[in-house]
Amino acid sequence: MVPPSPVIGRAPALLLALLLPACTIITDDAYEWRVSQGGDAGDDGGEDSGCTPSTWFADADGDGLGDPDQTTEACDAPTGTVANGDDCDDGDAAIGAGIEFFGDADGDGYGVASVTQTACTAPTGFVATAGDCDDDDGDVNPGATESCATEADDDCDGQTNAQDADACTVFYLDADGDGYGDGDATECWCEPTGDYRGDQPGDCADDSFGVNPGAEEICFDGIDNDCDGRGCQLTGLWTEADADGSYSGAGGSEAGDRLAMLPDTDGDGRAELAVGASRYQDSGARPGAVHVLAGDSLGEDSLEAVDIGLFVGIDGGDRAGRGLSGLPDQDGDGLAELVVGAPSADAGATDGGVVYIVSGPATGDASLDAADAILWTATTYEYAGRAVVGVPDATGDGVPDLLVGAPGNDLGGNSAGAALLLAGPFSGTVDLTTLQVATLFGQSANDGAGRQVGSAGDVDGDGLTDLLVGAHQNDGGGSNAGAAYLVLGGVEGELELSDADLVLLGAAAGDVVGRALAGGADADGDGVDDLLIGAEGADGGAGAVYLVSGDERGLRSLSDVGLRLSGEAAGDAAGTDLAFVGDLDRDGRSELIVGAPGSDRRVEDGGAVYLVYGGLGGALALSDADLVIEGADGGLGSSVAAGLDLDGDGIPDFAAGAVTASDGDGAVRLFLGGGL
Repeated sequence: MVPPSPVIGRAPALLLALLLPACTIITDDAYEWRVSQGGDAGDDGGEDSGCTPSTWFADADGDGLGDPDQTTEACDAPTGTVANGDDCDDGDAAIGAGIEFFGDADGDGYGVASVTQTACTAPTGFVATAGDCDDDDGDVNPGATESCATEADDDCDGQTNAQDADACTVFYLDADGDGYGDGDATECWCEPTGDYRGDQPGDCADDSFGVNPGAEEICFDGIDNDCDGRGCQLTGLWTEADADGSYSGAGGSEAGDRLAMLPDTDGDGRAELAVGASRYQDSGARPGAVHVLAGDSLGEDSLEAVDIGLFVGIDGGDRAGRGLSGLPDQDGDGLAELVVGAPSADAGATDGGVVYIVSGPATGDASLDAADAILWTATTYEYAGRAVVGVPDATGDGVPDLLVGAPGNDLGGNSAGAALLLAGPFSGTVDLTTLQVATLFGQSANDGAGRQVGSAGDVDGDGLTDLLVGAHQNDGGGSNAGAAYLVLGGVEGELELSDADLVLLGAAAGDVVGRALAGGADADGDGVDDLLIGAEGADGGAGAVYLVSGDERGLRSLSDVGLRLSGEAAGDAAGTDLAFVGDLDRDGRSELIVGAPGSDRRVEDGGAVYLVYGGLGGALALSDADLVIEGADGGLGSSVAAGLDLDGDGIPDFAAGAVTASDGDGAVRLFLGGGL
């Protein structure tokens, strides 16, 4: 509508109009019109426009909520302000009108997610952290430690008595549930959980219930039932009656004077046992003989009833069988050979000695003059063959060799003795000097070197067999203290034994070290073959045995090296013979046996044999041996043999001779090895 014309009705108003510059007079009607048009009735562009200012709140974080402490009064909203003051933190858009707080009835600092309030600051009884699974118990919350002492879910993680809880128990992974677990697989629980249920470690077969450290070893089942790394052990106190095989000689033959285990010589896949009977009687004379027994000849019988081979000396007094050994297959037929020494045979000279080689199969009855090889010497009283040992290869030509003891050899002085290294193959009747590669001769007259010889295995790892020589009457450590020598393979020509790679002197006068020697096995588990040295005269005849590492070199006294195994009583003569048995219990270490033919443990001079398991350390009295076998007749332990499997069960066996049993008939006792 058109506004009405102003009406000036009073003189003062007219006078004012005449005195002031021209201006518009707004009447009440005009004001109301402007308001009706949506304008600001008082807004004429100045402070006196007539608006009412509003309070505006700063919104620094741009979340649409203003800071109640930062305000501006204006008719219109200034830039960066909003009309509300609801922001709890204008520096954090995420906080906005407040944060959610959770009811915490038990006051442990953790609230219940279902009880909430939104506020700028925590209301009484509310906290900022939720997750409490029991708001009536201040000890139960996400910050607590799970404990095996309660049944509650202490830390509110959904698990009670969980892994690694406070005061938990370590359990071993026990898949087979036999109570023993894998020591490398553990978890800590309040109670057995899943397969973590074993409370003891050490299970060696966690897929087999009943195979664990608490089980009893079962012999010959092929299993390490008790997880000790060993099989059955033959332990305790036995007599000859406990032997698996007992074989008696006859006619004063002194059977068991020497024993040797032969690699398979008859083709049945098992080793055989050779028994020397050096006074065996034939046609009124005593040339001596060797019985060969099959490994499955068990029970009790005479040697002649059970032997599969009998090889008889040629002339009375030859003492065939005093030297005895096997020889690895030299003729390529797959069968081992039998080596028999007759040290008093006169083939080339009086008591020069002869060595016979019978190629496999060593079966049937025959005179040794039909042997495949007859090795003789023309040197009088050399007694070649008093000891013999077949060695795989000491010369490096790939052919088995033979070490022959000749204790009467005079190269180093009258009866200084020697060991003769002969290179194979052997055949025909020949002077053994034509086969000699090396002569290892004694240091001094009457040393008697070669009374015993042995194979040391390969102690230096060069692929050649190393050699052992005993000189039981050597005086280097005292009168008849004796000595033992290690000569590394590859030796040639003449070598005085003082220049041997290792010289071991007896510890005291009368020890007679070197009448018994053995090598080729590791008894201490260090990976190096050890040497076994007998000293039957030590300690007033009680005897002793020394275990020496094959790593030793130079001149040493046995009082300073090795492990000493001492005989029990004077006269026992422990160490008269000895042998490495092989690993009966599968722990990677060889066992050893020691003969003490003079022992009176059961009967006077009944003898004894001691079995000692490998891994031993420190000095040992043979009375503490794992197994003691007491002789009940005569001279048990005069000879021993071991290291091969006679009965085909995969476990080495051992045998002992009792040369004075039955008034000189002699006897042999065979014991089958225990094991897995």
